[in-house]
Amino acid sequence: MFETPRRNHPYYIVERTGIVLLAALFVFWTQWENELPENFWEQLFSGGWRETLTGALANGRFLLLLAAGVIPIAGLLALLWSVYAWKRTTFCVRAGVFCYTARRGFAQKETRVPLAAVSTVSIRRSPDKRLFSLASVRLELNSAAGARTKLTLVLTLREAEAFARFLETQKAVAKDADVEEPAAGAKRELRYSPAGVLLHVLLTVSLTPPVLLLSLWAVQFLPGMRDGAGGIAFRVILLAIAAFLFSTGVVQFVRLFGYTVTADDARVTVSHGLFNRQTYAFAPNKVNTVTVRQSLLARLCRRAYVEVTVMGYGNEKERPLLCLYAPQEEAQAICRALTADFGDLSDEKKPAHAGILQMRLLHAGKCLLLFCVVAPFSLPAGAALAGAWLLYGEVEHKFAARITRLCLSETGLRYTSGGFQKTVRYVRYGDIQQLTAKTDPIQKTFGNARLSWIVLAAKTDRLMKTTYFTEEVRRALAERIAAAPDASTRLWA
Repeated sequence: MFETPRRNHPYYIVERTGIVLLAALFVFWTQWENELPENFWEQLFSGGWRETLTGALANGRFLLLLAAGVIPIAGLLALLWSVYAWKRTTFCVRAGVFCYTARRGFAQKETRVPLAAVSTVSIRRSPDKRLFSLASVRLELNSAAGARTKLTLVLTLREAEAFARFLETQKAVAKDADVEEPAAGAKRELRYSPAGVLLHVLLTVSLTPPVLLLSLWAVQFLPGMRDGAGGIAFRVILLAIAAFLFSTGVVQFVRLFGYTVTADDARVTVSHGLFNRQTYAFAPNKVNTVTVRQSLLARLCRRAYVEVTVMGYGNEKERPLLCLYAPQEEAQAICRALTADFGDLSDEKKPAHAGILQMRLLHAGKCLLLFCVVAPFSLPAGAALAGAWLLYGEVEHKFAARITRLCLSETGLRYTSGGFQKTVRYVRYGDIQQLTAKTDPIQKTFGNARLSWIVLAAKTDRLMKTTYFTEEVRRALAERIAAAPDASTRLWA
């Protein structure tokens, strides 16, 4: 079906031309044209164009004439060029290779991608595509986020789903015979109702924004802040922060609406979105990092959600969630299934005491800076904000000192960090591409270093930093990473 070259759906022309430009052209012909002088076009093309333009300019219609000339011509040229690009853009799959030929400017670009290099196949449906039962199919490759190639097709929904299944079949055929394809097994599905998505959004909120809002709300009742410019400024800031938090929650709810996870032994499929419906699929062996996150409120409710890092998944801002906030036992079961080969993780390494002390001193310096900024306007407000922020930081660092642990096993590590926001990361040694130890003069005196490693993963998730650990921990971690086989080869399996 897809072995012979074929074109995108004709809707590709509309998408390439630009809906905004077509809408502007439509508005002009329905609204602005009535504002032009009577018989304007007939006079313009009958030889009296100078008198016609001069009369229109004299009536103050310069912008209207500019729109009358630029918008139709630009729209027509863009439409003709899009039709030409649509006719010259084809794709097919031959002998395990995806071939994509497209017109880019005055040059023709041909891209050939081995199917083994395709990490994820995503199906995206914007509101206009859902109206016409269309979908965009995007292939993303095993490469860094800044350098990966995105290949997007426009097909009908039925063709898009058939093409995704066809690619999976061809990838299995193109694989080496020595590499066994995992059996699909029984399917497991998690489907979240709007109430479940709303619960996830509410539990995701960390403690920092509410503390900031409460501090700002309390400041306005201090002496000298109830009236005048200072009180008005604080109220405006308070309303702006509240509006930002509310809008962020709404955006997250719309993006996660209808969240569905379908998984078997061979494939994990994630689908979500209220307006822009997006569907991703990836193999479990493409997972590089497993992360379990809990906010303070979620820890009180004994809930957690599991997030994984997959090479080539979505874009830099998107990360696949294998479950939204769920009971802690359910999240831990998913985590154990993905990290079953990690071995014994009971050997815990605590952070260096000198590093924790230094972080507390840095936080105290930030509070002092906050006081110096606010105090010239209002001394009570500066003292109150700095004191509240100092108390908040001290409590958070107390939590962090008790929570932060680094556990090393035979094949991977587990790093638990955070204060009010708890995060547990699981990483295989073979997925770590670089280990860095950073020291300053103070930590060098105590023999400590701040560790960070780069994981074979998307750009935003590849760099992971820890707090300060001793030289002994850094040396042990470096030896295990050096001895581990490179896990990047499994991306091609």
